[in-house]
Amino acid sequence: MRFPLYISLFVACCLTLSTVSQAQTPQLTDPQKPDQSQAPTPPEQWTQIAPGLDMQIIKPGQGDRQVVEDDIVVIAYNAKVKDAKTYFAATQPNKGFKFQINQSKVLPGIKKGIIGMRVGEHRKLMLAPAYGFGNKANKHVPAGSILIVNVIMDRIQTPVRWETLAAGHGEREAQKGDVLKVQYVGKLEDGTVFDANQSFAMPFVFGLGSSHVIAGMNIGSIGIKVGETRRIVIPASFGYGSKARRNIPANSTLTFDLTCLSIEDGVVFKTTKTSDGPAIQDGQTGIFAIRIEAITGKILLNTQFGKGLKISLNETLDPYGLYIMAKGMRVGEVREGSIKPQLGFQPGKNGAGKALNVTLDLIEIVKPEPEKKAKDDKSEDADKSDKTDVDAN
Repeated sequence: MRFPLYISLFVACCLTLSTVSQAQTPQLTDPQKPDQSQAPTPPEQWTQIAPGLDMQIIKPGQGDRQVVEDDIVVIAYNAKVKDAKTYFAATQPNKGFKFQINQSKVLPGIKKGIIGMRVGEHRKLMLAPAYGFGNKANKHVPAGSILIVNVIMDRIQTPVRWETLAAGHGEREAQKGDVLKVQYVGKLEDGTVFDANQSFAMPFVFGLGSSHVIAGMNIGSIGIKVGETRRIVIPASFGYGSKARRNIPANSTLTFDLTCLSIEDGVVFKTTKTSDGPAIQDGQTGIFAIRIEAITGKILLNTQFGKGLKISLNETLDPYGLYIMAKGMRVGEVREGSIKPQLGFQPGKNGAGKALNVTLDLIEIVKPEPEKKAKDDKSEDADKSDKTDVDAN
């Protein structure tokens, strides 16, 4: 669906807005109190992103996935001139604004200001004229205006693309925590082959979800079946980024033709003590009694006779297999298992490259700090007009 020309706060008349359901789209009618359970950051506590661009995090987001410049995002927003009492632009109720950051004509302060956001996060941005409309007047926006823009991140979509070149077989589809054996050919945009492994005897083996491979390989391999060949196209921000690597130039888009030879469990565990306690969820912190030993018998970590170890349950956990093993544990539950090297410690860490035997006992889920209620701020009112945007031309 294409929207009329006047819907163009962030675009120059050609960007598509995406409509999402009420259950999925955050509402942002009063940026001073977006969530009554959250206290707004005091106005004076701005964090500088760049000279002329500042932010406040009004409400933290969830998960470990953060916005990067190649992402496609869906946001809710409103905007006003600094010190104004009304908003000159806002997303309509139950409608999100969808765009690809590095391919859009969004205001530069928005594009730069949302980098690093997580789903559910609410940021308030302050844009100097250079990051807004500059010295050009724009209907309700006088020339040289400083802008205040509130953004809630609703969705983050990856621009990593893939297609199936040859179908696989069987019902099993690769998921995070699996270990894959693959053959591949990696090419640059001009067709130059920068790396390849087409060996059956010594294929490339990696743990799906771990940081042992580039992010785009993890994303593009989800759901692959044995025997399937996929072509995965990975932009630089999901590959090696702005840093050159051997025969891969900086900022390179990479293409992999990947054939899956086998899918195996990367983590195998059993519950040796059951419990009816509360289950730990992604993003929560737990106190664990934990014992990790290498397959050789060398003990790498043992807190079973101490106060326990505080662990935040998220996908950045090292070793990654520990995250897979701990997901969904209940307070009082004990699990024992083994982790394959590809989901073990990252290179450079003690025990890297070795299979691990692990015993986990979840002692407690650490409660977050009590949330403060937001204070009413009646000094500013949301714009009640029907218009959601203004012409940027």
